[in-house]
Amino acid sequence: MYAIRSNCFKILLVLFFVALSSSPSLAEVDLDAVSSECLSCHEEFASPSAAVHIAQGHLSPKPYAEMVAANKKLRLANELPADILLYKGRITCVSCHPDEPHDGVPLVISNENSALCTACHLI
Repeated sequence: MYAIRSNCFKILLVLFFVALSSSPSLAEVDLDAVSSECLSCHEEFASPSAAVHIAQGHLSPKPYAEMVAANKKLRLANELPADILLYKGRITCVSCHPDEPHDGVPLVISNENSALCTACHLI
């Protein structure tokens, strides 16, 4: 179990540095209506950290099915847990974070042992 967490951390660290060097700004990305609404209140995420999510495909203008076809290390949409929502077939803020009402729970499923990450990513 420690090896899985360690590998996830290494992958995320590499993705973070790659994303920082090549991240588009939020202005360069056509955000979906749901994510735009989230960012209208959560301005603190309209920052480099949001650009990292964009660069990793977490706020992508591409349909998830297209991303799966290009990356065989992603689960098919029908294999995702029911709590992970694809808004119009795309990954949005509410794919990982609960929609209203905010109840203090930051993720749609626990990320213990990288469960949220591995719900989509085959590691």
